[in-house]
Amino acid sequence: MKFDRRKLYLPNDDGGTDGGADGAGAGGGAGAGGGDDTKTGGAGNAGGSDKSSKRDPLYADLPDDHPLVKAHQRLKDDNKVLKPKAKLVDDAEEAKKTDGQKIADLQSKLDAQPAAVAGALREHLVALHEFDAEDVETFLTGNTPELLLKQSARLLDLRGGGKRQNHVSKEGTKLSRPKPNSTTEFIKSFTNRDGQ
Repeated sequence: MKFDRRKLYLPNDDGGTDGGADGAGAGGGAGAGGGDDTKTGGAGNAGGSDKSSKRDPLYADLPDDHPLVKAHQRLKDDNKVLKPKAKLVDDAEEAKKTDGQKIADLQSKLDAQPAAVAGALREHLVALHEFDAEDVETFLTGNTPELLLKQSARLLDLRGGGKRQNHVSKEGTKLSRPKPNSTTEFIKSFTNRDGQ
């Protein structure tokens, strides 16, 4: 077999990436590209066809007859057939349930709500107050939001980081009268007042 440079993938002088002389595209597969600059043959797919855009982008570089592409397409087709059947089965099972069973299912879903909220609240409280992991295991064991809030408040009190007190030492205290000195005595005698 003789080496023919024209059949290799080489970019054109104008910067296009057409396939080689036999239509071999960028992937070197037996693509049907070549000719004009907008369509390239590549990876064995029909060059310029829109079929590859309808396929899963994961398999865009594989030829249509690749086993992975075929298996993926077969599974998608099976899913299209099986989804309505599965819905029919689910609807039939739901219809078979008695009112008591339906109420029990709804009650179990309702009972699971506080535990889910408490889990999210626990994570939030740990992040907010920066509790230690050991303290969280020991003190924050509640499975309802109300109990968890009480436990976290108690843990904050134990830690000393509970309610902040805005205390100003001299706020609200009456100042005593200043001790009399010569200036205040002079003003008092001059104005006949108490020196206030």
